Amino acid sequence: MVDWNLSSFLEWDSKFFGMKVGRLYVQDTGNTRKLLEAAINDSYDLIYLYSKNNINYLRIGGYVLVDVGGEILYSKPYIEPPQLGTSPGLCISRYMDARVTDELHALALVSGHLSRFNVDQMLPHGSFSRLYHLWIHKTLNKQHNGEILVATVDGHLAGMISLEFNGQTSHIQLLAVSKDYQRQGLGSQLLKKAEQTSNARGMRKMLVKTQLTNAAARSLYTRHGYTETDRYHVYHGHRQSHD
Repeated sequence: MVDWNLSSFLEWDSKFFGMKVGRLYVQDTGNTRKLLEAAINDSYDLIYLYSKNNINYLRIGGYVLVDVGGEILYSKPYIEPPQLGTSPGLCISRYMDARVTDELHALALVSGHLSRFNVDQMLPHGSFSRLYHLWIHKTLNKQHNGEILVATVDGHLAGMISLEFNGQTSHIQLLAVSKDYQRQGLGSQLLKKAEQTSNARGMRKMLVKTQLTNAAARSLYTRHGYTETDRYHVYHGHRQSHD
């Protein structure tokens, strides 16, 4: 449930960035300035601003706005165990190592190349890489309600997909295919394996959020029966310095 026009404090993000971070859903863009001025009064240094419409300002209400694209939510209401194809040398299995290896971290960064945390160059240097490393580490330490599947081709790490289970819903977190193995159907194979794994876990629904600008991911999900359920324009509001 979205709390329109109310700034929500994000504790984890605030600790990660070392500043006060909040999230704000704007229903009427005409109120944006007033809402951001309220956020300034609440001492927010960084605001994740979600809006159904474009906001055509770079500086407003004491913040510099960075247009980080947008997000689109897809769902698949019923998971049928898909038929997995076979490919010579391909193996898709659960990642069992407790460590975030450099190879796995590199794949995670591939999955987030259009992420708002990569697009926003006003964030502290190295934030994107650190954030995605922590994201993978968090999943590995939540084995009871999270799982990472990796694809290897002739023993070489070629792709990955991470899942988080909540109730009877399986959330796709990260999906990536190494550049050397793209356009070979590996993304579809990983998605099918994720659905098969989710079905075996008793999940009844798949959810995934991706970037509006990620045409390849959006095409993949729609081809596999996912339907759009929501979308937002997203901005990062950085508090203006008066130094």
